[in-house]
Amino acid sequence: VRYRSVGAASWTEAHPLFRIRPEYSTNPAVGSVSDDFAWTIIDLTPGTSYDVEVTVSSGSTTVTRSATFTTRALPPAAGPANKTVAAGSSANQVQSAFDGLQPGDVLQFENGTYTVNNLELTRSGTPGQPIYIRGESRNGVILSDTSGTILRILEADDVVVENLTLRGRGSDGPLSDLQPGVYGGGFGNGSSRNTIRNVTITGVDKGIVFYDEVSQAVVYDNTIVGNNQWNAQFLGDNRTWDDDGINLPGFGNVAFNNTISGFGDTFSYAQHVGSDTLTETRGVHYYRNEIQNTLDDLVEVDHAHRNISFYDNRSHNSSNCTSLDPLYGGPFLYARNVCINPARTCLLY
Repeated sequence: VRYRSVGAASWTEAHPLFRIRPEYSTNPAVGSVSDDFAWTIIDLTPGTSYDVEVTVSSGSTTVTRSATFTTRALPPAAGPANKTVAAGSSANQVQSAFDGLQPGDVLQFENGTYTVNNLELTRSGTPGQPIYIRGESRNGVILSDTSGTILRILEADDVVVENLTLRGRGSDGPLSDLQPGVYGGGFGNGSSRNTIRNVTITGVDKGIVFYDEVSQAVVYDNTIVGNNQWNAQFLGDNRTWDDDGINLPGFGNVAFNNTISGFGDTFSYAQHVGSDTLTETRGVHYYRNEIQNTLDDLVEVDHAHRNISFYDNRSHNSSNCTSLDPLYGGPFLYARNVCINPARTCLLY
């Protein structure tokens, strides 16, 4: 495999394709393991067109094919706000503002602390007219919820959430009462093309977690702080095992340039209950993240499928660096990561 940006004179050699062998894989309850060649090309630039050339040889036969692909561009900056949430607005007033959103709206919160209660977003933008929900300043706008999920994204597409703070109760909840910062899905239908960027999330048990398959989710430049602490009490039992930092099951999702600490599985790719697979995961990539204090798996690849990656990340303190328990077919690319001080093992499978 080799590639180049359109118009460039020279090619860059990519990693050879990996042969997926279904007969050597556990059979997933959701999705399938296909008999294919696959691999991931990394280090590309958003919004750029590339020529990709693949050469396959079998004995004396060689076939070369090429095509042109364009990487996704990041959502542009929001325009001027056309709707405002005034400082001091109640939870009902905030929810009403969300319920009235239309494609192309830019809803801006004035600086202030807003007490919300399981705030729900059900309105969609379009690819050409996304909905923006943003704060006047990242540290000056705080959406606070001490009881439930701070923000639920339910079957809403083409939404950008940015430049504000989500604050939870600040104490670790039991397995039966885990507070997420951003929660998506739960009704069997996912969402598409949603972006969470330049957001601070603190005091939660889960960071940004989707329970249904979502597509083209982009999560970047966020600071996410969980309630788990790096000490013997939290390391001594299973209280942190369901505390995901970022979990984006589905298709074509990415999380990068985030600073994240205090979770059980800091990054996960799929939803499962024990050995039961609940979602399919293909084309999901986590890279260039700064991670501290992972009480269980730095990256839980369990129940993921194919063309997924974890690269250029740096971690201090984790129980395991990586868990593959199981991985369906693959390939999974794990490259150029730094994992300092794993308490149990580097690889669990």
